[in-house]
Order: sequence, then C-alpha cells, then structure tokens
Amino acid sequence: MSDRDPLAQLVEPINAEVARLIRDPASTVQRLDTPFLRHGLIFRIDWYGRHKPVSVTIGYARRDNFTVLLPTNTAGFHELVAKADVMLDSDEQRVAFAVTELETTRRFDETFLVLRSFENLRVLANPTAQDQQRFDEIRQKYEPVIHLPRTDGGGPWKMPIYVLSRNDLCLFTVTLDASGNSTVVRQVLEANVPLLPAG
Repeated sequence: MSDRDPLAQLVEPINAEVARLIRDPASTVQRLDTPFLRHGLIFRIDWYGRHKPVSVTIGYARRDNFTVLLPTNTAGFHELVAKADVMLDSDEQRVAFAVTELETTRRFDETFLVLRSFENLRVLANPTAQDQQRFDEIRQKYEPVIHLPRTDGGGPWKMPIYVLSRNDLCLFTVTLDASGNSTVVRQVLEANVPLLPAG
C-alpha cells in the first residue's frame, strides 16, 4: 500500500482533513518499520505548510481494513495490535513495539524524542554558564544509561526508554507481555532541562 490514494480513501471516513493532507503533494508519506505486526502497517504523514509542520500517524490492519489515527490514542494502538496479529518472538520485535507505541501515540505539537544515545541531545543555543553546567551534569549522570533496552526470556518484558518530552528528560517504562498487552509509566527524571534534539 504505497499509493497515497488508497490510504486517503481508508482515512476519509474517519477524518477528511487528514485524508486531504495525505493527498497533498506538500506531504511526505512514510511507512514505518513494524516487524512486530504480521498483518498491519503504520504510516507517518508530515505536511509542511506555511506556519509549522503537521504530523499524524495512521495504523492499518488487513482484518476489516481497520484504520485508526494514532496520535494521543493508546487504545487505538492496542486495537491495531490485536487486529494485526502481533509477533514478539525476538528482542528486535519487542523493542520496536515499545518504541513505536511511544513514537506513534505521542502528541505531535510538542517535543518528543526517543533517545537512542545521549548524542541525540545538545545544549540550548547560546547557553548561560548555568545552562552549560547543568547540561554537563546531566551528560555525566545519564550518558552511560541512555540507550535502547534489551529483552530476553518469555516475558513479560519491562523496557526502560529515555525520552526528551517537552523540556523534561523522562523515563518511560513500557511493560509488554507475549500477547501484545502493554502499559506505559512516565517518570520525569530532570525537569526544565537545557536540552534540544541534536538534529
């Protein structure tokens, strides 16, 4: 399903404005890597308008042509997983599930960056001496521990994932069982940090 129009047709009954964005040549349509879904797909739409970009994620399961908008919709993500037949046999599949749940059900109108390493972060532009000192302290404390989790055994699996969420450094703990049921707990580790995404 690489053509925009079939995706737009599936989305139209749910949200005509999102369907219009999918068809707009100013939008990019990206199929996300979802090795944990046997019969499902997730797309990310980025529209670059005059003022600021608009992004949305869309889940699709072959069963019943199930289509769901995922931003701020954890229940919709869980329904997608149930209808698309989840596969969680490998560490890669389990970690991809956790990261994808966080990245696709987030709010897209604020900073949210899943951290693969501390190198994903940088200090604010023109930092004060206090900002630079705090950045250095945060780097020293968290650089050794910020990486994607690893899983083994039969589950349930508890996966700690570090995230820059708005202007807080957070730890999201995703607990996942072998059937694809998950819970997410958010903990603020450092509030109002002088950090920005590195890219």
